[in-house]
This record gives sequence, structure tokens and C-alpha cells, in this order.
Amino acid sequence: LVELDSAQVRDRLDSQVLATERATSEQIQADVKFENQKTQNITLLEEAKLKVQLAKLELKQYEDEQGGTFQIEMENIELTIQISQGKRLIQETNLRGIEVLKKLGYRSRGQLAQARLDALVADRTLAKDISSRKELVDYTYQKNKLKLQGSVDTAIRSLEQVKRDNRALIAQTQASK
Repeated sequence: LVELDSAQVRDRLDSQVLATERATSEQIQADVKFENQKTQNITLLEEAKLKVQLAKLELKQYEDEQGGTFQIEMENIELTIQISQGKRLIQETNLRGIEVLKKLGYRSRGQLAQARLDALVADRTLAKDISSRKELVDYTYQKNKLKLQGSVDTAIRSLEQVKRDNRALIAQTQASK
């Protein structure tokens, strides 16, 4: 009668079971990592697309001739100029009236000086408002348009970069499966 030693066989069987469980665990981890990478890629891609859309919309909003940001700024400055022109006209009329009343002796030199000062302030305010319009049209518009167009271009380049990065990340994740 011969008795066989099964310890070696059991050790080999246990090693095989552990190796199989480890391989199964690594495969599950690789699959989860791959699915997570796909989800992250979709999120990054959609964020990049949204940035492009928002940048384009912001540029369109600025340039819209029917009610865009620039148009509203222009209308506001035009209204400010009209108000300044009205105030200037009032101050000029007031000054002419005070000059006549001063000649007749009904107004003092101090009142005449104040009327002249008020007319000068009205002239200066109008000149400042006209300069503000020129600055808005000649410089601010161009600067803002360039910034907004730059934002659109940057967002488009970022979108392309996200697409390339996503392809590379998926390839890396697949390779580790």
C-alpha cells in the first residue's frame, strides 16, 4: 500500500486559483478604468464643445446690430451726447440772457462769471462725451472684437486638443487591458 503526498498538488492548485482570481481582478479593474476613461473623455469633449459655442455666442452678442452689446453701448453714448448737447444749449442761452441782464444792471459780475463757467463745463462735458464715442468706435470695439474672436479661436483649438488627448488616453487605457 502506497500513500501519495497531495500537499504539492494542493499548493499548485491554490497557486493556480490565486493567479486566476488576481487575473480576473486585474481584468475587472482594467475594464472599469477603460469605461471611466471613456466617460471622462465624453465629459471633456462636451465641455470643450460648450466653450466653443459660448465663445461664438458671446462674439455674436457683441456684434449684433439689432441689440448687441456694442450697439447698446453706442446707443447709450449717443443718448449721453444728446443730453450734453441739450445742457450746452441751455447754458449758452442762460449765458446770453445773463449778459443782457448784466448790461441792463440786473445781474452782477459774479453771476455772469458763474454763467460763463457753467457754459464752459457744458462744452467740456459734450467734448468728453464725443471723445468717448470716438474711443468706443475706434478702439474699444476693435479690442473687444479681437478678444472675443481670440476666445473663439482658442476654444476651437482646445476642442481639437481634447479630441487628440482623448484618442491617446483611450489607446493607453486599451493597451493596459
